[in-house]
Amino acid sequence: MKRMKKLLAFALVLLIGGGIFLSAFPFRASATTANYSSVLEDLNRDPDFDVTLYPHNASDYSLKFLTMAEGAGGEVFIYVYQPAAPTKFLPATSIVFSTGIGADDRSYVDYDLSLISMDGVFQKYRVQDFAVKDAATRYYAFSQIYRAYDGSIDPPPSTDNTIDYKAFPIGQLWTAIDSNEGVNYSIQYEDVIDVTEKHVGFVRYNGGFFFFQEDVDSHYVAFSVDHEIDQLLEVDICYRTRKTTIVPSKSGITTETTSVTSDRLYDTLSAAEVFEVNTSGFFSKTYKYNRIQKVSDFIANEGSNADASDLDYLQDKEWVLRFYESPYVDTLQGSSSGDGLLTTYTGKYEATRVFEIAFFRMAFIYDGVYYNLGVVDDKQTGSNQPDITVPQNYDDEWEKLLFWIALIAVVVFIIFFFGPVLTMCKMIFSCLAALLQVVWWCVSLPFRVLKRLLSSQ
Repeated sequence: MKRMKKLLAFALVLLIGGGIFLSAFPFRASATTANYSSVLEDLNRDPDFDVTLYPHNASDYSLKFLTMAEGAGGEVFIYVYQPAAPTKFLPATSIVFSTGIGADDRSYVDYDLSLISMDGVFQKYRVQDFAVKDAATRYYAFSQIYRAYDGSIDPPPSTDNTIDYKAFPIGQLWTAIDSNEGVNYSIQYEDVIDVTEKHVGFVRYNGGFFFFQEDVDSHYVAFSVDHEIDQLLEVDICYRTRKTTIVPSKSGITTETTSVTSDRLYDTLSAAEVFEVNTSGFFSKTYKYNRIQKVSDFIANEGSNADASDLDYLQDKEWVLRFYESPYVDTLQGSSSGDGLLTTYTGKYEATRVFEIAFFRMAFIYDGVYYNLGVVDDKQTGSNQPDITVPQNYDDEWEKLLFWIALIAVVVFIIFFFGPVLTMCKMIFSCLAALLQVVWWCVSLPFRVLKRLLSSQ
């Protein structure tokens, strides 16, 4: 469970980027680019640091968090041990931590890392877009650290998904307290919850009858964790989106063009939240579902629209989080291709792709105990094809009748609207026919006269 390691208050003058500040921590580190000290220079400031405890291991591609340091300019530096680095360097890309630790203000953020110095198995990074808080007591609740996924060494996902970044646990709460002697640090080791099974996908709800089709994509994550849960209360999720134009072709090759890609988006979803999906068009339907569901409930609600074999990927998952909805629209602007008068409409669609999905926090109850834990979870992206498509069925006889009435009404409207145009076209064609008859009479007149003269002789 949890254990506390208290650190002695140790004032140490460090030079970081030309600044001076007081600090103390296990590896009493100062802040290798031109203005920063090297990683080993920092680590060796601790008399207890023993480099032999951190050997090179060519088959260990993990990232192990060592320590942190606050810089004079308000920066935060992270020190990492990567056993395989001398033979296969896989740099850390980002780190997730919260500067609030209360039940209501623990909010995890994913911060990019920039490499400052490396030496053998050790690396030093600067946390980007973060400044040390102007407070006498500061908290850093570290949950996980990421590097890029490498298919040659990392296990593949269990479904048709793609893993973008691999997560490694930290589970440390650092407290920094200013004092007259400098900064006192303490470390509390915390539990984190690990996502053991995961699938990212979406359900497509077809819209109603109209001149063009506008569907709704409901994005979800099916998952299991390494902790028993009786009630899953809240989930913090991070993801990115990109607006996409999709153009199929007659040959079956589909091209996608991205117009807007978002930064990281964060959301907190609760079990009490019920969401409604409203599709568009005549006789469109409204679908309701809980944001957090058991997999069994998800299958009961949506499984009738898919073959049982198509839902095998859900069998080893326990929970479903339905976190985002986006339109899927046929813009009626697609290109046509063909030969002569025979053309084939290929369509042009607008959709939103969701990618790099990861959980950052889960609040739940197990055996009567409330837990509010950071999460260790790979960033993962699903397929571009829906797992389940919910068709717009007209099973009810009254709906069928309304459908045909609406269809007849549309046809009548088109005839009524285009009636004057058709009448005008008929008049124009009649005039053209009469004109052609006159021209033909004039052209044929000499021949008719000649024929009469010949026949009279």
